Amino acid sequence: MLCRASPALSCLLALPALISGVQAGWNPGAKNNLMVYWGQNSNGGGQPQDLKLLCDDPAVSVIAVSFLTDFNPLKLNLASNEAGCTKMSGGMIKCPSIEKDIKYCQGKQKTMLLSLAGGEYKGNGWGSAEEAKKTATNVFDLFGPAGKVPEAQRPFGSVVMDGFDFDFEHETKGLLPFAQQLRKLADGAKLILGAAPQCPFPDATLGPVFSGGVKFDLVAIQFYNNPGCGLVAFKGQGGKKDAGSTYNFEQWAKWAKTEGQQTHLLVGAPAIEKVGGGAVSPAQMKPIIEYSATFPEFAGPCCRWRRRRW
Repeated sequence: MLCRASPALSCLLALPALISGVQAGWNPGAKNNLMVYWGQNSNGGGQPQDLKLLCDDPAVSVIAVSFLTDFNPLKLNLASNEAGCTKMSGGMIKCPSIEKDIKYCQGKQKTMLLSLAGGEYKGNGWGSAEEAKKTATNVFDLFGPAGKVPEAQRPFGSVVMDGFDFDFEHETKGLLPFAQQLRKLADGAKLILGAAPQCPFPDATLGPVFSGGVKFDLVAIQFYNNPGCGLVAFKGQGGKKDAGSTYNFEQWAKWAKTEGQQTHLLVGAPAIEKVGGGAVSPAQMKPIIEYSATFPEFAGPCCRWRRRRW
């Protein structure tokens, strides 16, 4: 049957009772956090998606506004969701309507992150550690606490994002000093950092940042595009994984407990079949969530993109 879905329905259909429920914002002590992405392809096609509507969904706790795709100079690319935005000097956009919507979402106690890089990022990083740190400071000044940059030059005006999400998909030189600087600044402002590695462990791009001692508050692992360790590799029922299953949440949980400095993990899944490979049905997702939730490091699911209709 074809029907209109709520913003997070395709993920929620897969969740057992212990995961579903109302969640105001990011809660590291809970297992029912639901993180979704808004911005590029967030509606499963070319149509814009209402951010306020997404924030009206009581199940959604974290929203990653995606993406900041360029770093020299800094540029946002929100695809079809840029209606009402205007170009500023240097190519950055100014978005009063999105500023208003983000404030609405934060008023609903949603945790709003700015996602960095994404698949559209084609750069190779920075030539020096100092250059990387300077860029991290610029990102923080534009999207963190106001004051360093005039409000008129900030893409979302007076909005203070609640943190930043690292979604670097390929090798990026200088990523460790960039992350170290952003972590330092985030700590001073009590903001959070998230990351979205691929499921092969260690992640080829973010692995050096993880091993470099940068603390991430949440890590939303992309359990797709990689059939060897992704959702499609899971076999099991009743909160248990079969011996032959290569779904590797346990490996990530062990890392999170030790080298990951007690970070919290989310199971990343595509909410539409078109995104990458490795999407599974709600019926298939349910035992995956049940198994993953047996680990104390599990904090909930992450839908990379939502589908408009189900």
